[in-house]
Amino acid sequence: MSAESPVVCTRCQRQLTPDDVRMAQPLITFKELVQAAFKTPSLLSATLPDVPYCPECRVIIAKQRQTEQLKFLGVAIAILAILIVIVLFVL
Repeated sequence: MSAESPVVCTRCQRQLTPDDVRMAQPLITFKELVQAAFKTPSLLSATLPDVPYCPECRVIIAKQRQTEQLKFLGVAIAILAILIVIVLFVL
């Protein structure tokens, strides 16, 4: 972040003052994660650069991030349950 260029919130596109800038990882949805896993698996281990958010959006992003994590957990548990059922019926 240079002092000359204006910094805008990644989510709401509002221009931020230096005191309002909160840097954090970008939000990655479950859909984007699955697409990356199939199209470019090497991206899964890459470190993403932090992006600016305003304080209000940080709270919203935290809730969205938690929702995306719960989606991932739900799908992982469902896949595991399906595999267990398949193994039990095959044996």
